[in-house]
Amino acid sequence: MEKGQLKRYYLLSQIKKWLIKILDRLIKISDEDFSVNQPFYLKITKYFLFVLSTIYGAVVSLRLWLYEKDIFKRKKVPCFVISIGNIIAGGSGKTPMAIYMAELLKSMGFNPVVISRGYGGDLNKREVKTDDSNMAIAGSAISVVVGDGINLFELPEAVGDEPFMMASRLSFAVIVGKDRFEAAMMALNRLKNIDVIILDDGFQHIQLKRDLDIVLMDYNRPFGNGHLLPVGRLRESPKRALERADVVIFTRYPDDDLKNFDISHLKKVANCQGKVKKSFVTKHRPFLHSFISQNRASSIKIESLKGRKGCLFSAIADNLSFRKTAQNLGISVKAHLEFNDHHMYKSGEILRIVETYRKTGANLMVTTEKDWARLGCATFQFLNNLWSMDLAVIGIEIDFLNSSDDFKEFISNLLLNK
Repeated sequence: MEKGQLKRYYLLSQIKKWLIKILDRLIKISDEDFSVNQPFYLKITKYFLFVLSTIYGAVVSLRLWLYEKDIFKRKKVPCFVISIGNIIAGGSGKTPMAIYMAELLKSMGFNPVVISRGYGGDLNKREVKTDDSNMAIAGSAISVVVGDGINLFELPEAVGDEPFMMASRLSFAVIVGKDRFEAAMMALNRLKNIDVIILDDGFQHIQLKRDLDIVLMDYNRPFGNGHLLPVGRLRESPKRALERADVVIFTRYPDDDLKNFDISHLKKVANCQGKVKKSFVTKHRPFLHSFISQNRASSIKIESLKGRKGCLFSAIADNLSFRKTAQNLGISVKAHLEFNDHHMYKSGEILRIVETYRKTGANLMVTTEKDWARLGCATFQFLNNLWSMDLAVIGIEIDFLNSSDDFKEFISNLLLNK
């Protein structure tokens, strides 16, 4: 590499690091309570973000109004469409809920497909072949079949970690495409007997008509800090959003008993909607997705992790929740290496994770199902370094507590009466 190229590479890498630091700071600011006194420089930053937030809110409101007045036209597909989304930027359990919904529909005899935008992936790096039956191109938008429920066709680098993780279940079809309408039509034309389309993170994608809008709200902070992006995490006004919603599902409920449910959460939603059309409460329940010991997959129970000394690594929207999950499982956390959501691991980072494991005296490596799917090309090297380690991969599944039958009946009635 020439000297000039080295300088450009170094400059670009420094700019990238600087932008990541700014993004991390903005994320922290957007989750803070503004009633708390802050240093002067942070107050100035927040005032600037408030201006941006006002502009953002105006643009979002104008866009929604144009669709409501039918100035912007919505598109309809000849199939039942379910949207799963939220009003808060960040993790609220959309992907686990999409998996739950797809597997529920499969158990009811339907043939669903999950359509995702593919955050964290780059389809432009994928080789384009005009005769590829698993690809469709509409203008500049590319749609690809990640998996058809039997086979996997793509890598996480191209389609994103969450779609790849869902497709890896080999239980239902997954398609990635920025144009949801084109992706939906591709599903109907190229996959067999698709009768339900699930939009993962589709609530704000109102160009495509849907038959059911499900909005997820984190039980602990249903409205974040109450402000729109970027000063808060709200994607749109809660009142306007919840008026469009058909179902509200509270996620991450901390207990197993609903008798402790804080009714004020429901009242806040009711104040936004006028009335609550339908609501459910769910818990994120961890399960042992896989356990690898001496380079081999082993079958043990998640309770067996209790008392182990864990070295954690994760790159999800809420790394803190993963650490709490590990601690609640009885794992003594010796180190936790955190990365930005959708981060694609490099070989050097994996070596650093392994080195941290060895230095901290841990006897268990722990990561998430989403991270395990994302390791991609680095997996081989990662496994080679696991010869003397145990690795636990923790997944999350949705538990409707006492209302799973009610939810299934609700979905069944909608589909049978469509």
